Amino acid sequence: MGIPRGTERSQFRELSLVALDANVAEEAFLGRTKLKDSVCVIDTLVWSSRTSVELDARGQFGKGPAFDQALVFTRIEGDEDFFPGSGGSGVRGWKSGTAQVERAYLKHAFGPIQVEAGRDRFWWGPGRWGTLILSDGGAPIDMVDISTRFRIVSFRGFTAVLSPYEGIYLSAHRLSFQLPFRTILGFTETVIYQRSSYPELQYVNPLIPYYLAEHNLEQDDNTLWNFSLVTCPGGGVRFYGEFLIDDFRYVRSEDSPDKLAGLVGFQVADPLGLPDSDLRCEYTRINKWVYTHRDTFNAYVNYGTPIGDTLGPYSDRLLLSVCHRPTAFLEVLLGYRYLRHGEGTIDLSWEEEGGEPRPHFPSGEIETFNSLFARANLRPVWWGYLDGGVMYTRARNSNAFGVCPEKPIDRWQFDLALRLDI
Repeated sequence: MGIPRGTERSQFRELSLVALDANVAEEAFLGRTKLKDSVCVIDTLVWSSRTSVELDARGQFGKGPAFDQALVFTRIEGDEDFFPGSGGSGVRGWKSGTAQVERAYLKHAFGPIQVEAGRDRFWWGPGRWGTLILSDGGAPIDMVDISTRFRIVSFRGFTAVLSPYEGIYLSAHRLSFQLPFRTILGFTETVIYQRSSYPELQYVNPLIPYYLAEHNLEQDDNTLWNFSLVTCPGGGVRFYGEFLIDDFRYVRSEDSPDKLAGLVGFQVADPLGLPDSDLRCEYTRINKWVYTHRDTFNAYVNYGTPIGDTLGPYSDRLLLSVCHRPTAFLEVLLGYRYLRHGEGTIDLSWEEEGGEPRPHFPSGEIETFNSLFARANLRPVWWGYLDGGVMYTRARNSNAFGVCPEKPIDRWQFDLALRLDI
């Protein structure tokens, strides 16, 4: 017996679940360079503050589609360049600040297949502080995404528009396998390309291997592969890793570089018998020219920010942290971060730069960053929490903030966020 159409429409209009969140965040940066020689005659002091307000509404229409929409309003005072990633995100100014639709999508399941359409961010990878293939850095993307799972196999794929004016598109698909001994093996393939009119149909089809499609189309697009592994052998220990292939020379005599990156890490629960604690360690290395392309339109970026790890090419990063939860309402984290950047940028490909295809890692004028940080999260009630942190960084050979690169930079970063769930 069928369901009357009127009843079906009534169920679609009914909101069976709705949630409203308000998130207010305040960040402040303070930096100072110390005088080392006569290149600069005075010390340089730079400051900046950023206030953000996020309004999020999400819910579901009966048994129909679920939705999520988040609007973010931001105001920056002082030197905007002092905020990492504050520029080039595709956000336009609005009344001395910025306004952006962070998320706006509908999601619905059609049997075993789930479809999402709209604007969203993605994080594909096991890393805690970085992922090589697809991160949530840069601007959110507009896409159509499908996902499904059958027994031990999970699949996900999407096609996104990065720049409708320039005709730049991104397609990605991922297979993951649940193996014995609590191990997950994943393979991801992405392609970024430019077309003058509409997305390439072979790349829209998530079942077609992009690498083969690129050769069939005889196009010089940018295809990347990523392999990931996560395993939990027991005893509260978790190991994970990623290996990214941006470009690889099959013929070793060819005079062009291998563009590779890797990430490894582990997590230990209750280290040394300390209850309700976690010890984490993660190392990332990205070789020179990774994410770049001879055709600048096909560089693996979104508004100037790498789509993969925002660390960028010719860099590595080491992170150590200890997290402890003394009560059910409080979490405290202490950590150390070490970064290095060699002479290489996301805007300069090997075809344009030339030179030695396999340089020493890293080389040139190397920027180094040593950071100590602490964070605390307090949630005394279910409908709200307070999160705050402080970070001290000593940077050397840094060209940031318009100061002399010969001078070390001391930078303090403070942030505080309040979230209310309605």
